Amino acid sequence: MEALKRQVKYQVYDSKKPFIIFWIIILLVNIGFYALNLYFDASFGMQSNEAAFSMGLYINDTKVNVAAGNIISIAIFFIVYNMMMYYESFPIAIGFSSSRKDFYIGAVIHNFILALSMSVIQGILMKLDGKIITLIGKQPLYDQLMFNLKDDNILYIILMLTIMFMVLSSFFNLLGAAIYKFRNKIWIAVFVLPITILNLKVVTSIFKTLGDFFFSKNNLLIYAVKQLSLALILYALAWIIVRRLSVRNSK
Repeated sequence: MEALKRQVKYQVYDSKKPFIIFWIIILLVNIGFYALNLYFDASFGMQSNEAAFSMGLYINDTKVNVAAGNIISIAIFFIVYNMMMYYESFPIAIGFSSSRKDFYIGAVIHNFILALSMSVIQGILMKLDGKIITLIGKQPLYDQLMFNLKDDNILYIILMLTIMFMVLSSFFNLLGAAIYKFRNKIWIAVFVLPITILNLKVVTSIFKTLGDFFFSKNNLLIYAVKQLSLALILYALAWIIVRRLSVRNSK
């Protein structure tokens, strides 16, 4: 248990500086976009254009949301972090006699902490976005992803974002482990096999069925269970690779 605690503590410490730098940059970019929306007639950010008919004239009603665009940057953060983790944290952990099991469980726990932290900040920013856009004098865009940012509770937004980021991190964790183990060979599987497999109607049908099952939103509880189950499956697949993973030469 002590070894696991050390792993979690180390990984949290290791990601703290990139996390802080990331959010400083994101906040500065958001402030910049709000300033552009304030001083220019054009809208800057995620947009929805609707033509409104008023007094015999067509008026272009552009709605804008700045904070929602952060999700793309957050996804990139998870991609980079989960890729680099196996090249940086994994060799250090094994070098200090940590077991692969402790390293991996620590990585999963840390990914959850990271997903929750990202979701809290992003959820608050998305909730505040409509008020800021209104104060600027523009039309706020409330409908983003599965959210209605005007009506949805902040806790609901944070919960759904956390689940979404956990699924993202579990997928890129699997990809990161596979790349570290197989190196260039994995790109054959990533790019060539899907093209070949998806040409088979039976396989395409299976993927569509699985996609409909995991990503269809019935109610909050069922959706959360399905998404977390998907994350667990992806983490389990990655563990099959990690449990026998050797530290690779940096050359």
